[in-house]
Order: sequence, then structure tokens, then C-alpha cells
Amino acid sequence: EATSFESKEVVITAYSSKKVEQDLTATKQVYNMDDISASAGVASLTDVLELQADIVDDHFRGGRVGQSSFLLNGATISNPLTNSRSFSPITTALQQVEVYTSGFSAEYGNAQSGVVNMIEKEGGETWETRFEPSTSLPYYKTFTDNTKSGGSVYSPNSLHFYNVLKDDMQAWLAIDPTQGKQLFSIPASFTSTYKPLNYRDTLALARLTQIMWLSAIRKVGLEYNNRIDPRIDFSVGGPLGDGVKFFLAARQEAINPLIPTNDPNMDRQLMGNVTYEPSSSDKFKIDYILATTFTNNLDGGWLDWMFQPTVSMTKNQQLTDHIGLEWKKVYSPSVFSDIKLNYLNISTDDYIEIINPGQFGDAYTKMLQWTDYTGPSTHAVQKLQSSRGSQRLGTYDLQANINIQFDKYNLLKTGAQLFSYNLNVNKMQSMSNASSAQTIKFHNYPVEGAVYAQDKLEFEGLVANIGLRFDFYNFNTDYFSDLYSPLRNPAWFGDTTLIFKDRSLAAVSRTKTYTKLQPRIGFSFPLSETSVFHLNYGTFTQRPSFTQVFYNQVSPFNDIQFLGNP
Repeated sequence: EATSFESKEVVITAYSSKKVEQDLTATKQVYNMDDISASAGVASLTDVLELQADIVDDHFRGGRVGQSSFLLNGATISNPLTNSRSFSPITTALQQVEVYTSGFSAEYGNAQSGVVNMIEKEGGETWETRFEPSTSLPYYKTFTDNTKSGGSVYSPNSLHFYNVLKDDMQAWLAIDPTQGKQLFSIPASFTSTYKPLNYRDTLALARLTQIMWLSAIRKVGLEYNNRIDPRIDFSVGGPLGDGVKFFLAARQEAINPLIPTNDPNMDRQLMGNVTYEPSSSDKFKIDYILATTFTNNLDGGWLDWMFQPTVSMTKNQQLTDHIGLEWKKVYSPSVFSDIKLNYLNISTDDYIEIINPGQFGDAYTKMLQWTDYTGPSTHAVQKLQSSRGSQRLGTYDLQANINIQFDKYNLLKTGAQLFSYNLNVNKMQSMSNASSAQTIKFHNYPVEGAVYAQDKLEFEGLVANIGLRFDFYNFNTDYFSDLYSPLRNPAWFGDTTLIFKDRSLAAVSRTKTYTKLQPRIGFSFPLSETSVFHLNYGTFTQRPSFTQVFYNQVSPFNDIQFLGNP
């Protein structure tokens, strides 16, 4: 006979591996960080992105750095001056990373090559703590010219001419086959003062040059393979009370450059959030990020700095902090909204340790026996960096969107985005002396925004995403009106009593608001459970980076080095 009885609850978990998203009309890859966090070699956002074949060093499908958009919980973390990401969020603080490399919807703007949207972890129902120390083993980070395998850059075999020039004085008078001239040339001051010079005099001068060269490259033979790159990751999260959850992640990582410096490059980050759900229809979230980096700036390479890395290179110190507020509201099973308010601050300082803020480079170089010497091995010494300065960049970001499932065929998403910037830049270049000094200085408040709407239509055998995005921006600044002679005094008509060219007298105009309408259309045709065919068409625009707009450099004599073009 059939009999009913009561037992303990049985939970059945079923898992089906979905090979493709059949309703996706863009090229998209989703990485669940819990799945790949234990993978060897995946320790940063860059490592995650380079799991894809079409992304290398933040270049998406061959595009330039700065043509992609980096979002954290939907908020931008891009440096507004360059459009490149301001920092790399630590992987232990991320739940998911979505990577779009083509066909992204109307929701995403100001990008041409790709969009990366990172979802931050939140506290769970139980407390969970993770601690992970790791380090690299000592190794050579460079390649020698001889073997193309890891070796010391200070190996004699890696230095052009070294084995010949260190002993053979006759070689200093030989012809350099790569240059077609002698390796050593007699200084003009000697030929004009002491005449005539005989062969013995020439050898003596060459010997002085050899002594100077050997003194400059005195680090030859240094191994530099005894440093490690340590990293510590920590995260903790869990419930704080009724409806309140907490999560915190931190990282400290030291990376030694290719050449030995006093201090390694250092990266420290703190990412945390608190969520509050008073009911099933409301969720509030506040998150905070603090990231500091210290970098030894090798200025495009290490050959110029390998024999003098202590005092000659520029140091870069950057502090990035981000605070975000979010409110998610569910009105019904088919309608919900999301409102976000974010602030991103980026403070950067470039400095030279041996030069005070008010000094020029010659305050140091005038006390040297020689300056900026480059020997026949093509390595430079005493090459003092000549750029320094500061940047204070603020980004205010307000976003609101609403999702409405009208019926089983139509899902409408519409929203608005508004960005306001506070750009305060004071950069100095060619600071060798007062006459060569150049300054890039401005404080501007550009604005931009967008509204968009998109409808997802789902039918049997066909899924379509049809959207429209309207972007606008205003650089909110004055610019020189005369495109052909920007600094010309408009009152000058051959009157020699008037100044012809002067920045303070030039005609200026106010920037206008630029707008752009961008359609985004995508179709998906599911073929089976494991395959789908999709195509998309769209207009994807990006405003110029602010370096192209606001960077102006005009000498005290009204000579234009370069002008931004608002």
C-alpha cells in the first residue's frame, strides 16, 4: 500500500555545462574568478585578459591602449587623460570579469576596441577568509645578446665592444663598422689649443677616454639574479547582521625592475564593500578602493639607466581611491532599476630624488666631472631625467537604468549616464635649466554624458538586440580661434606698433557641445545546444583623450611646441 512519511529535506544540485550563450549577439567571454584563481600564472587582471588570443598588453584586437573601457561594478576606472585603466584590481576581490571584444550593446560607450566589466565580490552567508603568500624564485629577467637566454645584462658578453676596448688601445683608433668612423674622436678643444697632435698624444687622449668609459660602466660583471618578487593576498567576508554583509580584500606586491634600483616597484591595494538588504526588493551597497603604486620610471627602456639607476631616473608615485554608492530596486518580477553614484580620484607625482621641487637639473650636473656621457658601448651614464610634475584627476559618475520585461518576447533596458571631470595638471619638461624649461599647466572641468535604450527580442530560432545610444560632451574651455595662426593678434593688420603674435592677445572661442547618435544592432541564430551564429552592426565612437585636447606648450617667446585641439 502507498504510505506517506516525512523525512529530512533533500537538496538535489544539477549542473549543465553551457558551451555558448545562445542569446548573445556580441563577442563576449565571461571569467568566473573562483574557477581560475588557482590557475598557475593568473595573478592579475592582465593575466586574465591575456587568456584570450585577441588581447595583448591591453591592446584589444590590435587597437591602441586607451581605445577600451574598463568598468568596475559598471563604474569607470579609466584615467580620463589617457583613457587607459588607472589601476589593475586585484583578482581576489573580483567575482566575475566580462570581456567584450566586439558588438557591445548601447549600454557601453566611449570605447572602440573592447569593454571590460568587472564584478566585485560581496560578503556571503558564512564567513570566509583567504590568505595567500607567494613569491618568484631568483632569476634573470633579461636576455643576453649572445645566447638569447636568461642572463645578466651586466655580462661582458652582452656589452658591445667591451672585450676589445677594455685592453686594446689600438682598437680605440679603429673604424667602427656600424658607424663608419673612429670609435674615439679627438675633442675640438684639444685640436684648437694644442697643435699639432702626434700619434702619442692621440693615444694618451684615447686612454683618458677609456678610463672614463671603464669608470662609467664599472658594474660590468654584476650578476643581479638574487632578488625575488613577493606578493601577499588577503580577503575576508561574511554577514555582519540582519541583511548586512561585509567583504574586504588586500594585496601588497613588490616587483624588482630589470636593473637593480634602490627600491622595487610597489603595488598596494585595498578593496572593500558593505551591502544592506532591508527587504527582498531593495539592496544598498557602498564600496571603497584604495590603490597606491610606486614605480621606477625607466623612460621607455633600461639601457640608458642600467649603469646609473640610483639617482638619475624619475620616480612615480600614484594614489587612486574610488568610492561608490548603489541602490537596486525591484518593483515587480518584471521591473527593476539600478542607480549608481561614483567618485574616482587619481593623484600622480613624478619626481627626481636628487632635485628639489624648485631646482633645475643643472644644480646637480654642474658639480659633475662630465655629464650625460655615452661611450662606444652605447650605454649612457649621468643622464639626468628632465621631467617632473603632478596630476590631480577627479571623475564624478552618475548612472541610472531600468529593466522592463514587457512579455516573453521583449526585454527593454534604458538608462542615462553623466560624467563630470576635475582635471588639474602641472607637468614640467626639459627642466635642465631655466631657458629650456617647458610647462604643461591647466585646470579644466569637461563634462560628458549619454542616454540609451535597447530592446532584446527573443523568438524561436532568432534573438535580436536593437539599441540606440546618444552621446554628448563639452570640453568646457576656450581655444584659439585662428586655426592657421593661433597666436595672431586679430587687431594687427600690418601695424608695426602692435604685437603680431602673443598668446594673451590671440582670439579665443568657447567650445561647443558635440553629439553623436549610435545605432547598435545584433542578431543571434542558435544552431544547436553548443553552437550559435551571430552578427552585429553598430557605430562606436570615442571622444578624444584629454591629453589631445588640453595639452598646450607655448614658450615665453610665443613659439608653439604643440597645441591641443578642443
